[in-house]
Amino acid sequence: MAWLKSLFQWITQLFRSPKRAHEEVIESNPETVTTAAPPLEEGSIPQPMTSPEAQDWLTMESIVAIAKELIGFTMAEKYPVLESGNQSNKGLLGQLIEEYHFGLQINNEARPDFESLGVELKTSPLRRNSKDELVAKERISLGMIDYFQIIQERFHTSGFWRKNEHLLIIFYIHSAKPFVHRKIHLADLWQFSKSDLIIIEQDWNFIRTKVEYGLAHELSEGDTMYLGAATKGASKASKRDQPNGSIRAMSRAYSLKTSYVNRIIRAWMDPSIEETALIGDSDTDQLESVGFDEVILERFRPFYGWEIQNIAEAVGVDDLNLKSKGVLASVARAIMGVPGKAEIPEFEAAGVMMKTIRLKPNGTPQESISFPAFKFKELAKEKWLDSKLYTLLDSSRFLFVVFDRATDENDSPLVLKLAKFWTMPQDDIAHAHDSWKHTKAIVREGNIVQSVNDKGVRKTNFPGSREFEVVHVRPHATTVDDTYPLPTPDRVTGQTEYTKQSFWLGNQYLKQIIS
Repeated sequence: MAWLKSLFQWITQLFRSPKRAHEEVIESNPETVTTAAPPLEEGSIPQPMTSPEAQDWLTMESIVAIAKELIGFTMAEKYPVLESGNQSNKGLLGQLIEEYHFGLQINNEARPDFESLGVELKTSPLRRNSKDELVAKERISLGMIDYFQIIQERFHTSGFWRKNEHLLIIFYIHSAKPFVHRKIHLADLWQFSKSDLIIIEQDWNFIRTKVEYGLAHELSEGDTMYLGAATKGASKASKRDQPNGSIRAMSRAYSLKTSYVNRIIRAWMDPSIEETALIGDSDTDQLESVGFDEVILERFRPFYGWEIQNIAEAVGVDDLNLKSKGVLASVARAIMGVPGKAEIPEFEAAGVMMKTIRLKPNGTPQESISFPAFKFKELAKEKWLDSKLYTLLDSSRFLFVVFDRATDENDSPLVLKLAKFWTMPQDDIAHAHDSWKHTKAIVREGNIVQSVNDKGVRKTNFPGSREFEVVHVRPHATTVDDTYPLPTPDRVTGQTEYTKQSFWLGNQYLKQIIS
């Protein structure tokens, strides 16, 4: 009969929520019905009514079932008592779900929220992008990196993995409304696939190794694939000691990168979607042995020195247009085994940007590499560590695929020279900060235009590639009339709009990277 008792307990847990326990207490206490609750002091949150069963969940399925009861509702709709209290701290949403919906006590310790099952609860906001698609608004933080603790640990027994092996993620729609009025949209249990787990373990080991060698100050979110070391703190003054180095390092937290969170969202919103993965089941042994970068680079190396036409024939691309602007990208994708213009799931999840580079006879890239155009008004309000440029440089990885001429003749065939993964070092990000700071200052002060000649050509004060070798500013528009509004009218021209601009990696800087 033990099995019958266990079944009954499971059914009871499945259909009993802390809200129901709360209602039963009210019914048994008439004074609660007739007496108004006293107003909450500022900064306080209402105290939940918890049930003993909530502390000992029986199955992961029961947790997921209870979590999905929130989909389509706000917490205020589910629990009207939450209309009161401090609603400015987004972190409280997760706490209120834990307390009111699951009957859990707040846990800030290095153990999962549902300790008996090893499940950690996370809440994360969704936003709509320019295509009106729901995407992740931010990364999911998985706890602070303790530089002194990590070097004493191994991945599978680490505090990080014990707490985050199984993630119950509840996504809500971000809005300007108080957080208790933000609608829950998705809720489910995320468990890492075999290949994802291998990559995350390698990411964790990379972070650990850098700290062990006294290089915590050189950590970058772009160092790794899925598990990032994200900056944590209001300013560059948020620094901490590290065990094996004298240079203080920025506070960082483990996080699932925003790009990886988008992978979770897509998988849940469209379970039928089929991906063409770079790493198949047959590749996991190699992945575990040599790592993701080497798996991919080993696909390029056999073709070093080959003409692109011969590469296309070897990898089965029959309709290659050698005059097409995207021919080099098509060849690179074909080498990796990616059909047509299909997305590369691992690149999308890791925030890897593939850039093809064509060299001049002197070995310098023909072009600089641009980033998306920035909006002047947004730039003027940004803080560096929250800026779009810093986020992009610190969190992104690049795959550079380099092509050269077979001979010094300009019309000689293009050949594959090399492929290389790269992340911008922190010292170079500091140089990029100088360029960003200079740009922000002249935009805010209305000091963009230096002079205008007789033909109407404007000379600007934007940072150029000679003074700022790492990152400079150049136009990012098809015509001068393609503009963004200015926060301050330009002093020289009086214009309230200006031609779109973007930050660029200079070709001389790129030459150093790929040399």
